[in-house]
Amino acid sequence: MSTPSGIGSRMASVRREFNLSQARAAAILEIAERSYKNYESEIRELPLSVARRFCERFEQDLLWLIEGQRQTAAERDIDLVGDTIEAVVAESKVRGIRLTPAKARKIGRFVYANCFQKGTSPQDEVSTVFDLLSE
Repeated sequence: MSTPSGIGSRMASVRREFNLSQARAAAILEIAERSYKNYESEIRELPLSVARRFCERFEQDLLWLIEGQRQTAAERDIDLVGDTIEAVVAESKVRGIRLTPAKARKIGRFVYANCFQKGTSPQDEVSTVFDLLSE
């Protein structure tokens, strides 16, 4: 399936997949029909709050809606693993802490699990862990 070129085109393709009129899609999003039509025809810029609601209600990926790029769950997991490793190594260097592979693994696993569960970034989580190690 080819990716429609703009946000409005992607919204329209999803709406058609669900066999919905613009009026029904607007009702589902709890916005005015005119507003929905303006977003879909790209006359008005889609607010982030409406974009998020659209993705939640129609089970779409926000990155795809905004940029037209789909990323699989496996790709997101791989990126999160890489970002976690990078954050642990960078933070240990900044703080001058040498980590054994076993300790780096424990920290990385903890950071990854928190990011996965809470939707936070590894950079946010890793600094908290290192703060605890410094105490």
